[in-house]
Amino acid sequence: MNASFASLIRQGFAAHRTLILYFFIGVSASLIDVVGFFVFHTFFGIISTLATTYSVVLATIYAFILNAHFNFKQTDRFLFRFLSYSFVSGVGLGISALMLWFFNVRMGFDGNLIKILSLPIVFVVQYLLNKKVTFESKQSNNE
Repeated sequence: MNASFASLIRQGFAAHRTLILYFFIGVSASLIDVVGFFVFHTFFGIISTLATTYSVVLATIYAFILNAHFNFKQTDRFLFRFLSYSFVSGVGLGISALMLWFFNVRMGFDGNLIKILSLPIVFVVQYLLNKKVTFESKQSNNE
């Protein structure tokens, strides 16, 4: 039974490798985003909407490089992919900034809490867009 369970785990990982790696890259990028936001906002006193811009840029560059080289292994059309990934990150930044503006600036909730609560929403939107646009290979169109 243990061998069967281990086999199922290996098969599941193989079948969903890209999603699993995307998740872990996203988690580590989110950590960079949150820590960067905390440092910019709390230590440097940068307003929340600008602090989230800086932290998202750092996390975007990091996550794009890891996803392009190690996860999706799509390094052709590198500039196009980076611009696409950046646009998708901009969509996420917009969602995050709007949530911060409304809940932190207008309603007075803690900016760090709102930043963390925005992450799942941003993750889902970005995953769906990046999967369909940024990292779709020409081969996957033919399958």
